[in-house]
Amino acid sequence: MATPLPSNPDLSGLPSQAYRKCIDLESLAPQSPALQSSSPPGLVAARLLGYLLLHSENGRPKLAREIIDASDDTTLISLAQHYITYFVKVCTYTAISVDGMLIVLPVKREIERTPAPSQHRSRSSLEVEREVLASINDPSSLHHLKAKKAVRSSLFL
Repeated sequence: MATPLPSNPDLSGLPSQAYRKCIDLESLAPQSPALQSSSPPGLVAARLLGYLLLHSENGRPKLAREIIDASDDTTLISLAQHYITYFVKVCTYTAISVDGMLIVLPVKREIERTPAPSQHRSRSSLEVEREVLASINDPSSLHHLKAKKAVRSSLFL
């Protein structure tokens, strides 16, 4: 069974206000057919954003600002979809309705086959470095920093 958002998290200020919006969306989602049929469903969106707020540290202020700036529930769902697509990327899911109840089925992404090996033979960076070092006329006159500089200048032309 899915875990609802905790009612009393240890948040203050802006993240606390954003979390309140997630709680409100979570309580409204089961009663709204529009939120149940959205992608992702409103309940999933609310819990995703709420748990991201609870468990993020460095990104919490930015996420809180994005949640607070959301003007309505549809914008919050779009924000959750953005985080699913560009942050979570763990699985896709299919939502089906059975006897008026929305069921979300996690489905692993189809893994693509390994691409065929390329026919183009690229030179490894070690071969390039070996050639640069071999092209130095008098290696005994160079110290480590000069040799390193020569290799870098040939690699990043």
